[in-house]
Amino acid sequence: DNLHENVLMRHVQTKDSIKDVIRFAAEERLIIMADEVYQSCMIGEGMEFCSYKRALMEMGAPYSNMVELASINSISKGLMGECGLRGGYVELVNFDPSMKQNIFKLFSAMPCASLMGQIALHVMVDPPRPGQPSYPLYTNVRLEGFSLVLTLGVLNSLPAITWQPVMGGMFAFPRVSFSQRGQEPDVMYCLRLLEDEGLCFLPGYELGMTEGLENTHLQGCVVVLTTNLAEEYVTHEFSFDELILLRCNTWQKNINYQ
Repeated sequence: DNLHENVLMRHVQTKDSIKDVIRFAAEERLIIMADEVYQSCMIGEGMEFCSYKRALMEMGAPYSNMVELASINSISKGLMGECGLRGGYVELVNFDPSMKQNIFKLFSAMPCASLMGQIALHVMVDPPRPGQPSYPLYTNVRLEGFSLVLTLGVLNSLPAITWQPVMGGMFAFPRVSFSQRGQEPDVMYCLRLLEDEGLCFLPGYELGMTEGLENTHLQGCVVVLTTNLAEEYVTHEFSFDELILLRCNTWQKNINYQ
């Protein structure tokens, strides 16, 4: 995954790093399966998506005509499908024709995407262009989808909360720092945030982020549809974060320690 989906830093793999992977695959005779489903979610300043196929073609022979690459993309992730619509594709590069036929048979036996999913997939691979009637609306929706990202600097100023820079993908992982007193702070914070403010975060331990009770993480989606929603999100989060520090001692007195 060249957006490193499971890495806390939300790192975007550089072209040089991709080429190193290609060289390694060529030396070890490995097939590269590039999960590139978040390629539309370039968030960090100056970030540009570079596909494995582009890097492979730029390297030229012998790599460009010998390394087997499966490039995977989907509307089910990112801004287009928002984890609701279903549809995707895989491009096979330098695969043996007989292998392609078997893969095609496998895909043919599976249910195809719904009509809405196929329409969204078409829009993703052939988006509206300048001058077309839908271009302004399409552009505005894409830009507004990242409005919350612009507020992460504000969230960094909250007590007991820090955020790593988000370079790509749909999620950020704020770190919560509380004293060691019973219940894991990420679980407590997520439960109270949902109950008190209606905001849904995921405790970091469910993603394997366990660094001790004093430093734990949350997972939160950084893609929203409107600027107003982003502002409301930050307002709720800021008010709640100030309040949770005041309530923390009271809550933990009521925890049944195991």
